[in-house]
Amino acid sequence: MLIAHKIALAPNNAQATYFAKAKIARLHARISNVRNDALHKLTTDLTRRFDTIGVEDLNVRGMMSNHHLARSVADMGFFEFRRQLEYKAAMAGSRIRPASFRHSCTSRNPCSSERNGGRQSGDSGKALRV
Repeated sequence: MLIAHKIALAPNNAQATYFAKAKIARLHARISNVRNDALHKLTTDLTRRFDTIGVEDLNVRGMMSNHHLARSVADMGFFEFRRQLEYKAAMAGSRIRPASFRHSCTSRNPCSSERNGGRQSGDSGKALRV
């Protein structure tokens, strides 16, 4: 039986309820720590491997209104991902190139230009579009 169900079905036993709530709090803290750790590792890896990173400006409000996507989008933490990516890229000397969500799928890659064989001047050729 799930811990939350035990709390709901438990008699008025204050000590059992207290311990069950503490167990749930530890579980949620662990999940949060695992997500934050994965986010830090991903953003660090991206900024170390790529000189230019293209980031799409997503319509998060529109995705949250879609009930099929809402839970996944809420768990993802797009703002925190971009915030970490921007400050780590600044520390590593990488560039962040934002791309509008309206033109991201239909236009060319924002990380490269059609001139100079697909490279910006001064680019080492390593680019990523996220």
